[in-house]
Amino acid sequence: MDNQNNVQQPQAVYQPFTPQYVPIIKKEYSPLEKKDSRFMLLFLLCAVIFSDFALFKGFHLGFTLSYALIFGVSTAYLWDKNSRPGAFALLCGLISLAGSVTLSLFSHLFVNVIMLVLIAGLFTIYCIGISNSFNNKQGNFKLLFDLFSAALINPLENLSDLFGSVKAGAKKDNKNLSALIGILISLPVLFVIVPLLVSSDAAFEGLVKSIIKNIGVYIAELAVALIVTPLVCSYMYGKRKKLNVKSGTGKKSVKRLFPVSGAVSFLCVISLVYVVYLFSQLAYFFSAFKGILPEGYTHNASVFARRGFFEMFAVVAINIVIISVISAFTLRKNGKASAGVKGISLFISLFSLLMLAIAMQKMRLNIATYGYSRNRLLVCAFMLMMLVVIAFFIIHIFAPKVPYMQTIIIVCSVIYVALSFADINAVTASYNVNAYNEGKLKSVNVEYLADLGDSTVPELIKLTESDSKKTAARAEIALIKYSAETARLKDGAFIPKHGDFRYYVKVRSDASKALSEYYASLSPEKKKDFDEKRDKFKNNSFEYDEEEKRYFDWEHDASFKYNPKTESFEYSKEE
Repeated sequence: MDNQNNVQQPQAVYQPFTPQYVPIIKKEYSPLEKKDSRFMLLFLLCAVIFSDFALFKGFHLGFTLSYALIFGVSTAYLWDKNSRPGAFALLCGLISLAGSVTLSLFSHLFVNVIMLVLIAGLFTIYCIGISNSFNNKQGNFKLLFDLFSAALINPLENLSDLFGSVKAGAKKDNKNLSALIGILISLPVLFVIVPLLVSSDAAFEGLVKSIIKNIGVYIAELAVALIVTPLVCSYMYGKRKKLNVKSGTGKKSVKRLFPVSGAVSFLCVISLVYVVYLFSQLAYFFSAFKGILPEGYTHNASVFARRGFFEMFAVVAINIVIISVISAFTLRKNGKASAGVKGISLFISLFSLLMLAIAMQKMRLNIATYGYSRNRLLVCAFMLMMLVVIAFFIIHIFAPKVPYMQTIIIVCSVIYVALSFADINAVTASYNVNAYNEGKLKSVNVEYLADLGDSTVPELIKLTESDSKKTAARAEIALIKYSAETARLKDGAFIPKHGDFRYYVKVRSDASKALSEYYASLSPEKKKDFDEKRDKFKNNSFEYDEEEKRYFDWEHDASFKYNPKTESFEYSKEE
């Protein structure tokens, strides 16, 4: 046995370790087609125009014109002749065009900011639709995944493909290099020709001087355009080539994480609180429950109108989010939602409708008591949108296959665009002034109306004829301040300070015309007083002090304050 164990084993042959390298397969890119190359230059031109017309000149008529150009170029590039885009995408495109027009008509900063976001979203959906690049069904919440991905992720994802195709084309074609060399050679020649042309013609001389004066702005605009263009081209190129379209479009399902028992228990706790809230409301209708109300509580319309409105509005918004998340991520059996989840979701939806109805009633009383404000009108529009969302959620609970997201997007977009076309600043001012003149409102906040901007000028002019001398004086001083800040006086007429068509806003043009007519109707003494006060506002920074009821210039310790004896606002400097 020992001998057997001592038998020498054959010596192992040393095998050096050689790592196995996985060959890196370099992605091959196809050169840009002629259509791609031409439209890349057009997108650069669009970016330059958008930068100059909108970004650096305010989002007014310049934005409307540049957006229409971008919309047309994008449509020509992305339109797929072999397939027809759906009505949903086309409607989104048309609504976005309509929304862009409102920016050249009215000047409401908050409304315009939301409108820009809405236009961007609708335009994204339009581009996805006409290029047939949807990855998910358009009828439910998964559409939002396509929207966010297309707007924020795809432009960055597709940059490598775009640059790869550009580089592949450059290797096979030296035309771009030749064109660049030609441009560089032309520069020295221009240094000789341009001065000669400047010396020969006054108009050309003025144009060149204007360009030199604003050269810094032009460089900034070009820099912005050069930064934005690759992202725009990447987005459009990806849509046309369908780089982001995945196989099995519309068949992928969202990973559901919430167990039914957890979802039901969560919804039950929320619903229990709502039941208790409904129980507490009995105190308003039955004497047996009066003990719930705080001691000394007195119910009146103004208290009801003010208290709890925004809290109710917030609760409804939270409920919409809760129902959406639970519906999207709760586990299902055989593709069907649990009866318990459906039932409790329905209760929360109906409770939300009740809260909306109460909130609407509060807002109605609020307006009847205190008049219109732009925030109240905006909230009314948002409540109407919430009503649409909840209604379709209730339909979705019982008919999950009914497409709801498309309808919600279209209806809510139309509501907001219609609200913007209505010019809520003008509606607010008109209602409050008429209600005040008819005695429905005890007072009118002239300074608040003045802060609404251009749309309120005609209504301020009406207030200058008010029976209340103080109200008339407040309207007069508000008009003087507005004219000093937004217009220049030339030959007895007011002209908006920004005469360039890119700055044009219809409501400001109309306000200047109305102001000119009002100024022409003044007596020589009134015109002199108007001009003197206007010069003070033009050369100093006055802000209205609500507590002391005066316009105060903190920098120079000067103010305009109402004098009951002269029945006008008088200028004075602090000692």
